[in-house]
Amino acid sequence: MQMRRLGRTGLQVSCIGFGGIPIRRPPTEEAVRLYRQAMDLGVNYLDTARGYERGEERLAQAIKGRREQVIIASKTGAADADKMLEQVEESLRVLQTDYIDIYKYHGICELDVWQKASAPGGAMDGLKKAREQGKIRFIGVSGHNGDVLAEIVRGGEVDVVLVIYNYIANAPEENLLPACKEMDVGVTVMKPLGRSVLGAQADLALRYVLEHDV
Repeated sequence: MQMRRLGRTGLQVSCIGFGGIPIRRPPTEEAVRLYRQAMDLGVNYLDTARGYERGEERLAQAIKGRREQVIIASKTGAADADKMLEQVEESLRVLQTDYIDIYKYHGICELDVWQKASAPGGAMDGLKKAREQGKIRFIGVSGHNGDVLAEIVRGGEVDVVLVIYNYIANAPEENLLPACKEMDVGVTVMKPLGRSVLGAQADLALRYVLEHDV
């Protein structure tokens, strides 16, 4: 498995990660087996979220005895500092770990949402406090609008972004990817196979994405 530096975090992550939405569907035993098979194949970047039903619970089972082998990313859309801290604490409890490598503010698609999150007492204050306390290592954001994420990245507050990117939905190439390169922000990608629409050409689709610094 090829490893890549995740921007200024300095983390060495597998170029192929494991997303947390589909893993909700199979039975728990099968989900845990799939996580562990991925880890055995060299995948060390595992992404989940508070809103992914049973996601953190299943990941917790999969990483028992292997926590130091993986980079965990989780996320939530909590609106203010107190709620964000509560969500981080709950993630730690469910994941059965004392730190989370990357915690993202989940689902920022409009600038006004970010403005509220980054205002005094907003969600970003909660993430910064969690980082100061050693509960998380790095701060990220996720969203579907690359231009909004580019604006956030240029503000210098975040270390990692998560965005839709594939050879059809390639708008991030215009603004977001250059902004991340300029600010040395790590880029992680959701839906590289376009929700399986590109599944018949999975090899081509993944090669296209991996030609870029993601």
